[in-house]
Amino acid sequence: MEAARKIYSLRDEYDQSLSGRVIFPYKRPSKKAVVKRGKVISTTDVSFTREDFDEYLLDDIPNLPDNYNRRGFGEEFTETELKLIKNENQRFRKRPLDFVKKELGIPSGWLQNQPGGSTDRPPLGYKYKPYKQLPLWSKQKEILNALVEHKRVAVKSGHGVGKTYIAAIATLYLTYVWRALGVTTAPTWRQVRYLLWQEIATAYNRANQYQMRTGKPGLGGRLLQTSLELGDKWYVVGFSTDKKDYNIPGFHEETVFAIIDEACGVDPIVYDLLETILNSENAFVLYIGNPTDPNTEFKRCFDPNSGFHQISIPCSDSPNVKHGRTIYPKLVKHDWPERMKKKWGEDSALYKSRVLAEFPDASEDSLISLPKIESALVRSLEKNRVVAIGGDIARFGGDRIILSRRHASGRFRIVYNIDKARTTESTGRIIQMIKSYSEVAQEDGSKIVQGAPIVNIDDIGVGGGVTDQLVEKGYEVNGINVAQSAKKMFLDKEMRVEFKNLRSYYYWKLKIAFDEGRVDIDDEELAEELMYIKTKFTSDGKILIIEKEKIKETLGRSPDKADSMMLAFAEDEYIMRAVVGAY
Repeated sequence: MEAARKIYSLRDEYDQSLSGRVIFPYKRPSKKAVVKRGKVISTTDVSFTREDFDEYLLDDIPNLPDNYNRRGFGEEFTETELKLIKNENQRFRKRPLDFVKKELGIPSGWLQNQPGGSTDRPPLGYKYKPYKQLPLWSKQKEILNALVEHKRVAVKSGHGVGKTYIAAIATLYLTYVWRALGVTTAPTWRQVRYLLWQEIATAYNRANQYQMRTGKPGLGGRLLQTSLELGDKWYVVGFSTDKKDYNIPGFHEETVFAIIDEACGVDPIVYDLLETILNSENAFVLYIGNPTDPNTEFKRCFDPNSGFHQISIPCSDSPNVKHGRTIYPKLVKHDWPERMKKKWGEDSALYKSRVLAEFPDASEDSLISLPKIESALVRSLEKNRVVAIGGDIARFGGDRIILSRRHASGRFRIVYNIDKARTTESTGRIIQMIKSYSEVAQEDGSKIVQGAPIVNIDDIGVGGGVTDQLVEKGYEVNGINVAQSAKKMFLDKEMRVEFKNLRSYYYWKLKIAFDEGRVDIDDEELAEELMYIKTKFTSDGKILIIEKEKIKETLGRSPDKADSMMLAFAEDEYIMRAVVGAY
């Protein structure tokens, strides 16, 4: 087949057709060549004609490998070529793992059978080599085969089992083999661009490198940041659902597909809109994600008679966990589930969803739901002006000193996490933060002074000393007594609510910010603490956040980071003007 490859290399223009197979438009080669019995016998005197090519192809058909990318020399395929392409496509459509191996260059499995029927353990003496692709593991293969057999597949998975990677492989398979139009989506732009489409780009580029090494021309198509274009009415696009202006293409073709990654966090409206385009006979659906919220459309995919083929992938199924050592470096570490069991507890919502791949029970008393917290962890808001500093102060005790900042966009970060310190040290750190956030560097190297951020400090106990010291030094500060009665009423969309104290009121404000997607966090420990903030109603009908000491008993530590965040979001202006004039 080397002769044909040499002939193909003379072409530099091509079009796209039939399941990713590249057809070159009719164009005389830049060099003259003729083929006879599989060899180039002349490149100077004799013109290579279409008839010569057909004769060569027919003569050499018995030697054509199954995975060979056959293509014509003119505008149309010969009858023989069409038959060969059709046979290859039919095999790939029935056996998707053949496509994964022969076109993407991903091994089909390990080289030897394992004792006891184990399928995801490498041969004895195996050493990981970063430049070599690892085979799909058993659950990933199951997902790909299920798509072909059932067409509508829902997958709930634990943390770090390779779900986004197999979604990327499924995207390439459906695009090239089924010549399908497709859409992919996820709750946030970061998840679309930097997770799913990053995996698609990696698999696409590795496939092209593999094909180049083996003398093939590559997959073809034009890969952009969040789209893959192959021809007229043949493309895949990715979009996020956090902008609320859902731009779902209204195409109606014979073969289409939709893939939702992190499906729990996607708005129910998106599911309804996708169903309007998934009404053809060859419509493929893959919804995949961590089962964090039982009150979602994703959960309904796992109800009886939902019409979906259902797959669960707990962390215990991962090859690393199953065999007690690292086999797939990018999958969850083998000891992670056990560590999370000790950290979170078997009955916690985090453990059930992230380790067991099960939907947690709906909890009416949780202030902020797990899906909202996880969405904030992956959200990326602008790093703009710092508008507030939150200070939860302690002194030589079991609690910590947590100082944090809130940006105007809602981006929140822990700045200082200190176990032991004097009040004077806490005061000094806050002054340093005020000065730092009041100056903004310019491109020319100069700095401008802008309004100082609001400082909100828990004024109970040791915090009162820090408030006094800041006031003495001429700084404005909100010394907030969170135990004080809340005189304010908060008008909810459905009812007016009243709060037992300021701590309950300010935490409710924080809840609204999470519900409206106006929060960006990056701290797993903070996320865990927020999960333990729960509400209850008092006998007079007021909302009360359960006491800090009770949270400490169940969590095993004081929720100091969560309290600092509550304070950072508490007030946007000074309500206690002990000193006139800000720094």
